[in-house]
Amino acid sequence: MPEAERICYTETDQKNGAWLHIFCAVHPKDRSLFSERMVSHMDKRTKRRFAVCFAAFLLLFAAWTVSAAAAETVYLDAAHGSDANSGRSAGAALATLDAAIGAAKDGGKIILLSDYTIRTHYTEPQHTGEIVITAKDGTRDTGAKLIFNVTGETHYRLSGATTFRDLDITLKNFVMFTAQFHNLTFDTGLTVEGGEKYAFVIGGYQTPANTGLAADLDAHITVRSGSFYKLCGFTRTKGAGTMTYTGTAHIAFEGGSVRELYGGSLYNHYAGSAVVKVTGGSITTLWAGGDGPRRLNGDAAITIAGGTVGSVMVNNVVGNAAVTLMGGKIGALAVSYASDAVKKLHATAGAKNTLALNMLRYTAAQREAFAKNFDSVENLTVAYVAPSAFGSGTRADDPTSLSRAFELLRQTGGSIVVTGNCYADLTADVGTLGGAVTVTGEGGGTLNFGTNAALRFAGDLTFENITLRQSGNLDMTVTDGTLTMGDGVTTTGGSVNLSAAGTRAALVVRTGSYGTVTVGAGSGDYSLYLSGGSVGTLHCTGATAAKSVTVVVTGGSVTRLAAADHCVTDALAMTLSGGR
Repeated sequence: MPEAERICYTETDQKNGAWLHIFCAVHPKDRSLFSERMVSHMDKRTKRRFAVCFAAFLLLFAAWTVSAAAAETVYLDAAHGSDANSGRSAGAALATLDAAIGAAKDGGKIILLSDYTIRTHYTEPQHTGEIVITAKDGTRDTGAKLIFNVTGETHYRLSGATTFRDLDITLKNFVMFTAQFHNLTFDTGLTVEGGEKYAFVIGGYQTPANTGLAADLDAHITVRSGSFYKLCGFTRTKGAGTMTYTGTAHIAFEGGSVRELYGGSLYNHYAGSAVVKVTGGSITTLWAGGDGPRRLNGDAAITIAGGTVGSVMVNNVVGNAAVTLMGGKIGALAVSYASDAVKKLHATAGAKNTLALNMLRYTAAQREAFAKNFDSVENLTVAYVAPSAFGSGTRADDPTSLSRAFELLRQTGGSIVVTGNCYADLTADVGTLGGAVTVTGEGGGTLNFGTNAALRFAGDLTFENITLRQSGNLDMTVTDGTLTMGDGVTTTGGSVNLSAAGTRAALVVRTGSYGTVTVGAGSGDYSLYLSGGSVGTLHCTGATAAKSVTVVVTGGSVTRLAAADHCVTDALAMTLSGGR
């Protein structure tokens, strides 16, 4: 029976607390007892035992409720079934899809036992639960097909969440799989014969019959297998009139293939926002907006993490457009507007087009070409380091050594994630870093430098949320760049010493303990910004006098502050506004 009709409640005699009744009834208005137990004048031990039994009873009752609400399995056999049957077994199969969906309207699986042919436009009966249409009965494949055999265009309209799985679908002409803003999933195990030529997947409406239809709904489309011609997040064809949608189309493409994928609408209508994530499969062209001048009035977020995409066109997006490239193969990436009017709307909104990418996944030429039309580019490149690891370093489950991670990021920059206690197998001369590198720890990330180590590098290097362990001295020198000891740095063992050298270099200290910090170990321009941590000796002294030295202390502590005679030729500026 429906869960809402199963009621359990207790009643206790408020006068002496000794009477306890347990009721299970069909409905709150029906006090007919399913079971009743009366406990009178119980001692404490008996009451505790009774409480345990009562709790166990409630657990069993809950399990029974969930089991009774389990999804239905309905059998459909167009060749031998009858709608007079129950549909609950292969021998009592139903004959029509209408009857099968009606039998599983609260959610369930419809198993095709023989080919089922749709010969006209079809709209599902209303259903509140997800319907799965399949030709697989457990581990057995029935071999049945879903066939669309219509002269001209066919519309298959959803009336609830629908999934196609483990099924052969045959198209003789154009078929519009129209979600009408219900969840539509093309799951694994699908073969769509003729799909690359005839199959449209539509998140919204096909030819809306009136302009009073809901325009603020979200669309949800997932594709894991099958071949399709075009997919759009919103609505296709004008119908009763042009509509302006304000919801968001969520499109997950994980497998299969489609020639053209649109976040917006086709052949008319204004769309809201689009979120597209590609992790597999093949897409010839991915459009953020709609076809032609059809625009997104909202934002677009496109993530490519796998699969193959011939071209990504960020077109006609009035709001912010964010593209994230984490993997997969991409032929081209561009930003475009169908008219100056759409481009002006984007500018007037103050919107931005941003690109974030894992630079290890793409060539230097691709990175340069991708970045041309974007307002900003974010580096998402990550290398992974773990103890005694010698993998590729490009994935968390395939880590590498610290030296290999630096080589991976030498040209592009990015983040190095250190897990566990790792040996810092770097040479004394790290060399020049072409992009900024951040070394961060996870799961107790520690770098062990051994005894009396020295590192010298050029470029921008940051340590954060990590432990630096050493015996003796660890001397770290930055030449022509910035060395940042960021948040969460712990130094243990011996003494960590920092120095700025070369033509122009800076030191930034937020956390950690340091023996000596030298601002000006050369003849250039140097600076130190200390906002936390502790420093034993802070000074400017080197083999030659520095041109200029700037020291700004806003926090942390310094035990000894010193400047040698003639250590600066032009200017020494010091600002002390905090700390000790």
